Amino acid sequence: MNLRNIGAIYNKDLIDAIKDARVLLALIMPFAIAVLYNFMFDDEQPLPEATIAYTEVGSELTERLKDALADSVELQLEPYDSASEVQQIIEDEDAAMGLIIPDGFDQALDAGETPPLQVLFPDSSGVPANTLGGAVDLAVWQMADARYPVAITQEVLSSPNGSGPSLFEDLGMRLYFILAALMMLVSMIGVLAVPIILAEEAEKKTLEALTLIASYLDVVIAKALVGLTYLGIGTGLLLVLTQTWPGDPALFFSGIALLGIALVGFGLLLGGLFKSANQLNNWGGLILIPVIAPAFIIGLWSPGWFEYVIEALPVSQGMKLAVNGMSGEAIFANIWLSYAILAGWIVIFYAALVFRLSRLRN
Repeated sequence: MNLRNIGAIYNKDLIDAIKDARVLLALIMPFAIAVLYNFMFDDEQPLPEATIAYTEVGSELTERLKDALADSVELQLEPYDSASEVQQIIEDEDAAMGLIIPDGFDQALDAGETPPLQVLFPDSSGVPANTLGGAVDLAVWQMADARYPVAITQEVLSSPNGSGPSLFEDLGMRLYFILAALMMLVSMIGVLAVPIILAEEAEKKTLEALTLIASYLDVVIAKALVGLTYLGIGTGLLLVLTQTWPGDPALFFSGIALLGIALVGFGLLLGGLFKSANQLNNWGGLILIPVIAPAFIIGLWSPGWFEYVIEALPVSQGMKLAVNGMSGEAIFANIWLSYAILAGWIVIFYAALVFRLSRLRN
C-alpha cells in the first residue's frame, strides 16, 4: 500500500466524479427527496379545536377544564346567561360540549355536597365526547378535593422491534422519511456512484494504466475513500438542508459510517462485474431496489418469515441505528446486533474484494 499513490488517485477521482452526470444524479436525487419530505410533513400537528358552552355562574370549573385539556385540545369557552341558551347551542351543533352549571356550584362542592351538573353533547363532534367528559370528571374531582384510593400512572411502551404507529409517533413522519432519504443517499453512493467511477476507468482502459504505477489495493482504497468522502459531505448537507440534528450523534454517525463502508465495498465488487458504466447505470436501478427497500419496510410492518430476510440486510440495520440515533431513544432494541450484522457484511464484502483482487494479479 502506497499512501502517495492513494492520495493522487483520490484527488483525481474526487473532482472527476462529479463531472459525470450519472454520478451527480446519484448524489443530488436523495437531497431533493429529503427536502421534499421536509416540507411535506410537519412533526408538530395542530391540536384539535373544541368549543364549550356553559352557564356563567362564576365557577372555576371552566378554568380547570382548560388546564386539564391544555395538551390535547385547543379549547374555546363561551359563557351564556341561561341553561336554555346552552342547550340550544348544543342542539345546533355549534359547540362540542355544553355545561349547565348551577348557582353556588363551587360552594356546594367545598361543603361536601353533591350539586347537579348537566353535561350536554351534540350528535357529532370533532373531539371525542369521552375526552371532554373525562376532563370534566377530573376537574370536578380536583375541585371537590377528592382522593383516589390508588395512584395511577400511564405510560406508552414501544415494541422492542418497533411498529408502524409507534415508530411514526416517536420519530415523526418528517424525520422518518428524511432518514429513508439518507439511506437512499448512502445506497446510491455505494451502489451507483463508486462502481460507475470504477467501471468508467475499466471501460476507457485507464484502470490498466493506473495499475502500472499503483497496486489494485491502492486503487480500491482511493475509490473507497472517494465514496466515503461524498457520503460524509452528503450526510452533513442533508442534515443542514432539513435542519435536523441527531439526539445521539455517536450512535447516528457510527451507524451511517458502518453502512457506508459496507455498501462502498459492495459497490466496488459491482464495479468489476459490468463491462461499461452505461451498462451499470442501466442495471443499477434494479440493484438499488432490494438495497434501499428495507429502509421503508423496517419497523413498519412484519412480513412473516420474510422479516428475517429483511433484518439480515445492511440497510435495515443502518436504518435502525439511524432511527435510534436521531431520536436519542431506544425505539429499536438490541442495537449491538445491528453493529454485529453491519460488521459481518463489511467482512464479507471486503474479503470477497480482496479475493477478486488476488485473482486479477494472477
